[in-house]
Order: sequence, then structure tokens, then C-alpha cells
Amino acid sequence: MALPERKYFYLKEVAKRWSTTKKYVQYCIENDLLEAHIWLRHVVVETGYFEVEKNGNSFAVTENIAAVKGLCPIWSENCRELFLKGYSTVYFLKRCAEFEYGKIHREKGLKLSIDDIVVTYQECLRFEKEHNISIEPHTIALAPLYLNDNSKRKLAEVPKASIEH
Repeated sequence: MALPERKYFYLKEVAKRWSTTKKYVQYCIENDLLEAHIWLRHVVVETGYFEVEKNGNSFAVTENIAAVKGLCPIWSENCRELFLKGYSTVYFLKRCAEFEYGKIHREKGLKLSIDDIVVTYQECLRFEKEHNISIEPHTIALAPLYLNDNSKRKLAEVPKASIEH
């Protein structure tokens, strides 16, 4: 049976995948080398963009206010505080374009812990390709199968499996 492809990894898992430390993965996130994400579960977010006037001033133009769920990128600055303290409060989410914004619609923001930070599988692949990181398959030993009669008689020996990432 093939396991489904992972959509994301926790920081400890990324460190293990790359045979490095969690601190190094955090360094990569803090320095915009690796993009971090958080899970949103029905969090109301205002999205929009900034218009720049001829005089150089800018103002926000709201496009949508809606409950959002799923993985969402987070600013490296928020992660830096989170890694130092172990927790942080975010008020804005990272958007794709330079002049776009995503604002959390909660007066006290969204409280995060370090365990809320994940790296998507696609981001891992991008980083690995960019930095020429090769991933070795991990080998795990599976337990033998026993008959269901409490006799400790083995039904079959299960060979070691090689799991590709």
C-alpha cells in the first residue's frame, strides 16, 4: 500500500528530512530562504491591495472579507518573534503580490505557537532543488504479523520497507 503524499511537514520533520537541526530550518525561514505556512481554520480575513496615488500616498482597497481555512503563508518577521519567544500574535498574512494584504479580522490577532508553523511539500521540493539537496529514502522495520489467537504464532514475516519521500 502506498501512503499518500504529504502536503506539509512540521519543522522537526523538515530538519530530519534534510539531516540538519530545527534551528537551521528556523534560520532559513527567518532569512526568507524558506517560506513557512500556518493552518487557518475558519479565520475571518480581509484581503485587498494598496493603491498608490500620484503624490506617493497609498490607501487600502478591500476586495473581500471571508472565513478562510487551509494553509496560508506567514511573514518571516512573525516567525522570527515566534522562534525567539515560542509564541506570537499575527495581524497580517503574507500575500502573493507586493501590494496585496491579508488582515486577520480579530481585535487581538491570531495567537500562534512554534508548533503551528509548517513547510509545504512543494516548498521543500523547491528549496531542495535550489540548494541541490538529495533526499535518501528512509528504511523502517515493520512488525511481524501474528495470528489472532493469542498464540504468538507469526502469520508472516514482513520485510523492511523503503519509503520514498
